[in-house]
Amino acid sequence: MVRKTALVVDDFAVVRNTIRGIIEPKGIDVIEAENGRRGLELLKEMPKLPDMIFVDLNMPEMDGLQFCEHLYGEIKVPIIMVTTEIKEELKSKAKLYGVKCWVMKPITPDRIMKAVELVVRG
Repeated sequence: MVRKTALVVDDFAVVRNTIRGIIEPKGIDVIEAENGRRGLELLKEMPKLPDMIFVDLNMPEMDGLQFCEHLYGEIKVPIIMVTTEIKEELKSKAKLYGVKCWVMKPITPDRIMKAVELVVRG
């Protein structure tokens, strides 16, 4: 079985580590970025695009929506937004930029794996 790869973009290391701890045992390698700008840099450096991207909505330097806006039309990778925000207008805007799933914090293994299953199935 070919391992999948996920880019996890969040300004809190504890969130990145939590997601890593949930998905790596399921066969998904994790690459981490501490903000949207670094996430974009890593995507340019990667020899192969990841199979999915987890991105936090609220981050310094470049937030999750700005990150998704930069990717829109350029890169076709399923995006999972991880956030505390519940505003419908944010969800609608994120969907326009290619966000496939919205995971509420605090994250749980169940929430993360449901999101993974959703994007893997297409």
